[in-house]
Amino acid sequence: MQSATNRAEGAHAALKKQLTTPRCSLESLVKKVDTLVLKQYAQIKKSLEESRTNRMNSHLQNPMFSNLLLKVSIHALNLLENELTWRIDTLRSFRSTCGCQLYSGAGLLCACRLERL
Repeated sequence: MQSATNRAEGAHAALKKQLTTPRCSLESLVKKVDTLVLKQYAQIKKSLEESRTNRMNSHLQNPMFSNLLLKVSIHALNLLENELTWRIDTLRSFRSTCGCQLYSGAGLLCACRLERL
């Protein structure tokens, strides 16, 4: 995953590539920045749409993700899957249960019930 500094440096390099001369008018600079931003927006939108339509096998096999499929990006699903795996591994390492606070209090699946899925 890129850091904010790397993204900013990449955007700066792309802008410098667009500027063909060291001096230009403010109007031409604004047009070039606008063109660059619109191009980046189109790339991000395309990437998000591709991510929404592609599904990973591990996400299809987990019923917890059924309501999220095609609504959030694959990256978001991967983050959730990694968090779930980490939580379950942590519970197993301590041989404990969660106490079912979420299940008894709000009716949501708690960690030990997720483990049984």
